[in-house]
Amino acid sequence: LLPVGATAPEVDLIDREGRVVAGSELTGRRRVLIAVASWCGCREDLALWQGLADELAPDGPELVLIAVDDDPGRLAPWLDG
Repeated sequence: LLPVGATAPEVDLIDREGRVVAGSELTGRRRVLIAVASWCGCREDLALWQGLADELAPDGPELVLIAVDDDPGRLAPWLDG
């Protein structure tokens, strides 16, 4: 765990279109990283997370979903629904 106020290590991610998102693009704003998978019941909570993000916008943290599936496209039905 990182201490409060510490800077998280830079991590590069791949978005839904296959584009690499450099960790440096995610700086300057608080974020909540949420790991989800198509085979996990946590996928059912995506609508709740989106509702929370909408409620806290524009000053709240940005939510970043991280798919742990071998094919992130498997989450599409829950992300698009």
